[in-house]
Amino acid sequence: MKKRRKRCGRLLCFLLGILAMLLFGSKDTILADSWQNAYDYYQTYGNRAVFRGTSSTDGYIYCGTRGVEANSGVKYRTIGWKINVVNSSGAVLQSLYVQLGGNYLRTVNTVQDGDSIYNLYAMQLSSLKQRMNGSAIAAMNQGSCTIVLDACMVVMTNGSPGGTMNDSGITSGRVYTSYDGIANAAGWSAASKEALHSYFNKSVDGLFYNVSVGVGSGIARAEGGGRYCYGTYVAVNAVPAKGYLFSHWSGSMVSYSESYGFYVNGNVTLIANGKPKVTEVTFCRNAFSGDAMSQTRQYTYGVSNQYFGDLGYTKEGYHQIGWSENPNASRGEYDLCHLVSSEWINDRYPRVTLYAVWEVNTYHVAFHGNGAPYGNVPTITANYEQGITMPQNGFAKPAPICTYLGWGHNSQAFDPDYLIRQQVAVKVLAKQAGVLFQDGATILLYAIWDYAPEIHTGDFYYSLLDAREGRITESELAKGAYVTDREDGNIPYGYNVRNSFCIINYDADVFCNMEGDDKVKIVYEAIDHVGNRVEEEAWIHVVDTTITSGRSVFGKIRFVDEPYFSSEEGLVPEELGGIKKDSQWVLDETYRTTLWESVKKANLP
Repeated sequence: MKKRRKRCGRLLCFLLGILAMLLFGSKDTILADSWQNAYDYYQTYGNRAVFRGTSSTDGYIYCGTRGVEANSGVKYRTIGWKINVVNSSGAVLQSLYVQLGGNYLRTVNTVQDGDSIYNLYAMQLSSLKQRMNGSAIAAMNQGSCTIVLDACMVVMTNGSPGGTMNDSGITSGRVYTSYDGIANAAGWSAASKEALHSYFNKSVDGLFYNVSVGVGSGIARAEGGGRYCYGTYVAVNAVPAKGYLFSHWSGSMVSYSESYGFYVNGNVTLIANGKPKVTEVTFCRNAFSGDAMSQTRQYTYGVSNQYFGDLGYTKEGYHQIGWSENPNASRGEYDLCHLVSSEWINDRYPRVTLYAVWEVNTYHVAFHGNGAPYGNVPTITANYEQGITMPQNGFAKPAPICTYLGWGHNSQAFDPDYLIRQQVAVKVLAKQAGVLFQDGATILLYAIWDYAPEIHTGDFYYSLLDAREGRITESELAKGAYVTDREDGNIPYGYNVRNSFCIINYDADVFCNMEGDDKVKIVYEAIDHVGNRVEEEAWIHVVDTTITSGRSVFGKIRFVDEPYFSSEEGLVPEELGGIKKDSQWVLDETYRTTLWESVKKANLP
C-alpha cells in the first residue's frame, strides 16, 4: 500500500506541477527547486512564509504547509488565507482575503510522502499591493508594518466543507481564521492541535529591508534611511555642510548624485561623502582700460594660511595698494597679500574676479652739489603725474674758475639734462632715473659744472743771436705750450669756433732788441666754450752760456760735441745722445751749418 501511495503521490505531484505551470505561465515559473517543490521548500523553510524577489520591483510570497492524511470522517482543510497589515503599534490597517485557487493565491506544488501531504502556495506582491488601501500601502512601502498570514480553515465532515470563501472574504458557513476558532471546532487530537499552530500568525520573512545612511567628511546630514518593503523606490539625499560640496555615495552602492534613487532589494548601507569648496579667483592687472592680463588661483575651504599674494603686476608710475571686486575702485577692499578666510571662499564660490587697485607714485627730487664745498637746494616732492620747475643753483663753485650749467642725472656729465627754471614732467625724471615703478624713490640730480682749461708751459731759453735775428716767433712760442680742458679736450692754438688759445702780449720787436741775460714775460690765455678764461705766464730768457735753473724751460741751449752730432752713418739718434730729428738745428740748413762749424772749431787743438 505504501508503494502505491508513493506512486500516487508522485503522479499527483506531476499533475500539480503541470497545473502550476499553466497557472503561472512561463514568465512566472520558479526555477529553483525549493521554490517549485513543496517537499523541498518545507525541508528548507518549514512552515514559514518567505518572500522571494523575481525582479527589482516584484516577487512572490511563498507559504508551505505539511499535513497528515486523516482517516476519520471529520477533517480540517485550508481554503485560503487572511492577510493582515499590522502597523508598528499592533493595529490592523487592513485585512485582505485570498482564496486558495482564486485569482491571487495559487498552488505551486503538492507532494505526498507517506502519510504526509506537502503544499506550496504563492501570491504575487504587486497583486497584493494593488488591493491595499492608502494607509496600508504607505505603511508597506515605508516598512512600518508587518504582513501577517492566518489560514482560512473549514471543518470537513464526510468530505463536505462547513463554509466557503472567495478573494473578498467569507461567503457562507463557518470559516475559521484563528487558532482558537479552529481548535475548538472539533475534538482534535493533541497532535492535530499542535499542527494547527503553524497555520496562524505567520509573519512574512524577507519582505522588509533596512536602508542605513551615514555621513562622512563634509556632510551635515543624510536623508532617506529607514525600513522599506522590497521593490520600494527609495531616494536618499545628502545635505553638505557649510563650505562643502557633495562628492559621492559609498558603501553598498556608489553614486555621484547628491539625490540618489534605487529600488530596495536588500539591506543597504550608504555613506554620503563631501569635498571642500574650491573657489577660483581671477586676478586682473587692470593697468589700463581693456587690460587683458590676468592670473587665476584656487583657494580651498578649510585650508589655513591662504593668501592672495603679490603677483608681480606693475604699472608705470604707480604701485599696487590692494585688490577690489570693482575695476574702478580707488581704494582696495583687500590688502595686496590678504589672508583668505574659509568664510570668504564659501561666500564667493565658485568664482570671483578681483582687480588690482593702483596709487600714483610719489618721488623725492634731491639735488647734489657734485664737488661743491658747501651749499644747499631743497628737495622737491611730487607725484608721477605732476611737473616741477628746476631750481636755481644753491651750491658754491667746486673750483675757483668754473661755470654752473644746470642739473643732470650723471655726475660725470659734461652737459646738463635740465636747465634752471625749465619745466620738467616728473615721469620724465623717473624714467631717466630708472625708478618708474618705485614709490617713494629719491631722484638725485647733480649740479653740472664746466671747469676752466689748464695751460701747460714753462720758461724759454734762446741765444742772443736767435732773438736779434727774429727767430723767437709767436708760432715758435706756441709750440712750447698746450691746453687741456675736461669738456673741450685739447684746445688748439688760435681762435677757434668754440674756444681759443693765444699769447695776448706777443711783440716781435721786444725780442729783437733784447740784450744778453735779458728776459721777457709772455702771457698765454685760454677760453673754453662756455667762457671760462685762464692765463698762464712764461719767461723768455736770452743767454749765452748759462742755463737758468728752476722752472721747466723750452728752447734751452745745449752744448753738443762732435760725437753726438753726426757719425759715418749720419745723425746720431736722440736716444743715443744726439739732437732731436725735428730740431731746427737739424732741419734748418743755416742752423745745421752754423752748428757744425762751431763744433769743428771747438774741437780744434
